[in-house]
Amino acid sequence: MSRDEPDTAEELTLAIAAAIQTAEELALTSVSRGDYSQSEIISERLTPSLMQAKMYAEIAMTSAPEIRTGIAEATAVASDLADIDSKYSPLLSMLRRLREAASRHIN
Repeated sequence: MSRDEPDTAEELTLAIAAAIQTAEELALTSVSRGDYSQSEIISERLTPSLMQAKMYAEIAMTSAPEIRTGIAEATAVASDLADIDSKYSPLLSMLRRLREAASRHIN
């Protein structure tokens, strides 16, 4: 596992929180540009998926399928957004690393 990938429940929680913060910042920049549709996608689909995954990570249930499912859903949403606007590419990369770490059954 690479050094920047989380390998404990606490590190996973922090990584998911960082992804949520990044997504929220991107949503705010979309709103400031008058693009509410991308912000809505983030707030209605991406962030809730990550919040669910974060909840399970916080209670150290790192093998719960909800973590992998939540991160996978968020990754799919970020991929769709990155296809529309490249500003979402760093978020997509972050989520892909999280998805890879979660698939390794972090304990």
